[in-house]
Amino acid sequence: MDAYYIFILKELMISKKNDFAITGLLQFSPYIMFLILYISLYYYTLHSKNIYHSQTIILSGLPLFTAFIATIYAFFTFQESLNIDKKIEIFFSGVADIHAIHSYFNIIFIAIFNYMLAKTNGVLTAVTLSLLYISVPSMMPTIFLLTSIFSIIIPSLSAVIIIFMPIGYGIAQSLQINPAFMAATIISGSLCGSHLSLYFKNMSLSKHVNFNIFFHKNLWFILTAAITSLIMLSQYEPMPLLTQTIHTYLQSTLNMHSYIMILPYFFLLLGNILKINFLTTLIIGSAIAFTSEIMLHKILFLDAITTIFHGLCKESLIINIIFFQIIIAGLTKIIECNDGFDYIIKPFQPKENKNSSNMQGSIILISIIMNLLIIIDTLCLNFITHFIKKLTEKYAITQNNISNLVHITTTTMQVILPYASIMMLTIHITHNSYFEILHYMIYPLLITILTFLSIFFSNSDKEFIYLNHRIIK
Repeated sequence: MDAYYIFILKELMISKKNDFAITGLLQFSPYIMFLILYISLYYYTLHSKNIYHSQTIILSGLPLFTAFIATIYAFFTFQESLNIDKKIEIFFSGVADIHAIHSYFNIIFIAIFNYMLAKTNGVLTAVTLSLLYISVPSMMPTIFLLTSIFSIIIPSLSAVIIIFMPIGYGIAQSLQINPAFMAATIISGSLCGSHLSLYFKNMSLSKHVNFNIFFHKNLWFILTAAITSLIMLSQYEPMPLLTQTIHTYLQSTLNMHSYIMILPYFFLLLGNILKINFLTTLIIGSAIAFTSEIMLHKILFLDAITTIFHGLCKESLIINIIFFQIIIAGLTKIIECNDGFDYIIKPFQPKENKNSSNMQGSIILISIIMNLLIIIDTLCLNFITHFIKKLTEKYAITQNNISNLVHITTTTMQVILPYASIMMLTIHITHNSYFEILHYMIYPLLITILTFLSIFFSNSDKEFIYLNHRIIK
């Protein structure tokens, strides 16, 4: 009889496990539906010949459409029987997430800032100064270094890329450089700076850290990827089109008004050095451009007021991106409330035979999966950190090391996904296709390879334990 009861108990446990797997898959299925629908429509659009609009217009609208369909489907996957009002309330609680709201306003004010600088010829002045004071052979490595420095100082990766992109496009057009190559260089440099900024921050918050261990465990693969990228970029030599006549003409176009128009860029940099809120610096920078034009009588006050939000309304892509992020934030909340993400997290629960290297590999895999849906970087980082915190309790992996892995994976995914805001705006500004830009992505490829190598060739866990006692979380 005892054997019979044990058999029945095992069968019940297996049945319960299978029910969880089926239920979890149902709650996670909106995520899968979004990916399958987007990939299918993307492939169909690329290979379809009978379309009335351009591929660029259609592809820019696909993320919003697929997210909308996946969200409607998600309303039918709730485990509990809830009325429609409660489901909508859950959706809008995700939309109102503080990280999501910050992302909406980030996109809005970056668009306004870029439009005001273009309207006041600030972008043109920045392009002219770059052509005058950066030698043509060293143009690409210098762009990589400049974007890295700005990204170390400015906390928003998307802001650095989007602000630099019009300037880079102007330089590329002037020197007959492939705009896709220039865009990829700006993205790579900004991404490198974002990765380095995290380590500088950790170092500033740490006491008595053994720098040899810190460098060996964390920093070497970022510097290796950056140096390799710079060496490869230095091999490219654009056509030296700047003759002495052109050089003289460019200098003659600059005047005091031109230098005033680039003050918003300097204020943006200075404001972030002084740790002023990033959105605040964007608003003040736009106001400086706005006020300068009025004071120099380049535009009337009433006309200036009407143009403040004209750049936002004029570009339908900005509206698409904002609504796309709104829907994704709500969809993410629905899947979270339904415990849909547990379907992915459960297989990575700690097991006795797992070592710290395997655990770090699992963290990267979870980060990649999460980033495929949650395209808002700060929201994604918050979700991933929450979910993987429980997975690392049994291992000698410091919170510092976890944040490094998650940050590198998340930011890299955010710049290579075709439906991420950074890539969509880059495609729009440069008029290149996604695959043309991806072809020149040197640093993201190198950092991905070296990150995995840093995990699987890591030394003993004593270094992790040492750092765990030394680094202030």
